[in-house]
Amino acid sequence: MSVEDRSSTFTIATTEDDTDADIPADTVSDVFANARCRAVLKYLRSRDSAVELDELATAVAATEFGTDSDEVPEDRYERVLVSLHHTHLPKLADASIVSVDRTDGVRVTRNTAAFEALA
Repeated sequence: MSVEDRSSTFTIATTEDDTDADIPADTVSDVFANARCRAVLKYLRSRDSAVELDELATAVAATEFGTDSDEVPEDRYERVLVSLHHTHLPKLADASIVSVDRTDGVRVTRNTAAFEALA
């Protein structure tokens, strides 16, 4: 995947079913201590349908930059995209909050305990 290619094939979607996986308290603390992870989860929680990775990166960058999505500078978008792909989405996947499938995209696993900790 190229950061210049905003038409990434990765998708992010919420699932209908809750997963009752247990998440250790220190993992929850680690995930939710990171502002970018919190921004990802808040955005995903607000979505009812599939979200492209580039849309997620743009929304997170807009949150961090304090601007509208259409005003996000390209360099900010690229930094967020790379960090989501290489750091934050894998961290969320390791915590069983997001499952990463490069074939079908990135799908959110709605772990009730984790999402409640976000609120």
